[in-house]
Amino acid sequence: MKFKAGVAASFASPRLLLALDAELPNYGPAALRVGAEFKGLEGIALRLGYRTTASGQRDAVLGHGFGDSVSGVAGMYGFFAGAGFIYSGFSLDYALLPYGGLGTAHRFSVGLKF
Repeated sequence: MKFKAGVAASFASPRLLLALDAELPNYGPAALRVGAEFKGLEGIALRLGYRTTASGQRDAVLGHGFGDSVSGVAGMYGFFAGAGFIYSGFSLDYALLPYGGLGTAHRFSVGLKF
């Protein structure tokens, strides 16, 4: 069993959304996620965030202690970024998620509202 809670605050003037999420499982370490979304232009959203992980998991993903190391974007495990576009009921979202030695994930989603 795990306990999850989150909170978000929206600010109208710069069209900024800030979010915080916490996860407290009874079988492992707690995790915290922080994110922000900025909608500066009509129909365009820019997103940034960070998620915490247990140090052992982070070291394993980044190759620390195994004679290997990761550099570049893949070495930014825990950080993520993305963008979203909305036009006339159609939406396209993109996210970049570095996973250390496992590489980098590129996630896309497409939506249609009718």
